[in-house]
Amino acid sequence: MNYYLLKLKFKSPLHIGDSGSAKSLDTSNMIIRADTLFSALCHTALQVDDEKGISELLEYVTSGTLILSDTMPYCGKRLFLPKPVLALQDRAVITADKRKRIKKINYIPVDMYEAYIAFIGGKSTVDIKDIDFSFGSHYVVDKAAVRGLDNSMPYSVGLFSFDNGRDCGLYVIIGYGSCDVLEKVIKLLKLLGLGGIGGKVSSGYGKYEVIEETDIGSSNDEQIDLLRSMLDMKDPDCYILLTTSLPSDDELKEVTEGSTYTLIRRGGFTQSANSSSYSVKKQTQYFFSSGSVFKKTFKGCVYNVAEKAGHPVYRYSKPMFLGVKT
Repeated sequence: MNYYLLKLKFKSPLHIGDSGSAKSLDTSNMIIRADTLFSALCHTALQVDDEKGISELLEYVTSGTLILSDTMPYCGKRLFLPKPVLALQDRAVITADKRKRIKKINYIPVDMYEAYIAFIGGKSTVDIKDIDFSFGSHYVVDKAAVRGLDNSMPYSVGLFSFDNGRDCGLYVIIGYGSCDVLEKVIKLLKLLGLGGIGGKVSSGYGKYEVIEETDIGSSNDEQIDLLRSMLDMKDPDCYILLTTSLPSDDELKEVTEGSTYTLIRRGGFTQSANSSSYSVKKQTQYFFSSGSVFKKTFKGCVYNVAEKAGHPVYRYSKPMFLGVKT
């Protein structure tokens, strides 16, 4: 598998609701998980190439010639990876205050990743301030809906705004089997940025541009070298999930043995094919979150989660892993 990295710079705030919340409109997440990204790419492909565009994307992922990571943050030149779901081996040597700070950290710099894993295993020390970063701010805006009513209906929208002053944004890793697949996905990603991704794109949210492209297999950058070594590692001690995903039923029991993970609810709604006036609820599933740690890899699959919509609605669940030594 070949790997390619794209950095996305956001030109407007991002609304990615928390699918585990009853009030997802009021909430905002910083990252875009791979299933959300894939759904947005399918929508863009439909606009560009009709049903053929979706069929091509589906064929890419089911044949194993395309895999996606979740988006992950960057700040300036530094790239970050999801904090591995590993327990501290020696809690007694770390103060309660430091344990609380570590718990709040969600992403670790690539150049500190091996040191952090060694720290978790009790083999070294890490200064918390070296791994504790902020990438922007969460906030809520109040709006009013007017739909033929005498009185407007107020509602709130949760947003995340990246700190452009510190050059913060998101990046995604694409695993691909051929240059044709890569070119197709990059084209769709760039088109998607023009219209925006996430919720409330009609209000101008979620717009981005691709500002940097890196072939992970041929870069001389030290961070990229570290990424490549972990993506291609042979016989690691464990695998860290970079894609919010779920194994197939046949894989599930074997994969969970000896693993440490967190689960995240994946739900939502899709537009009905029969009407533009109402939405159809997608099937709710619980996926392993990125950062989950496994002894074995799994292949995952693509789920059809809304047959009642009158057409297939696909939820992406094909994983990408990093190999690490503990």
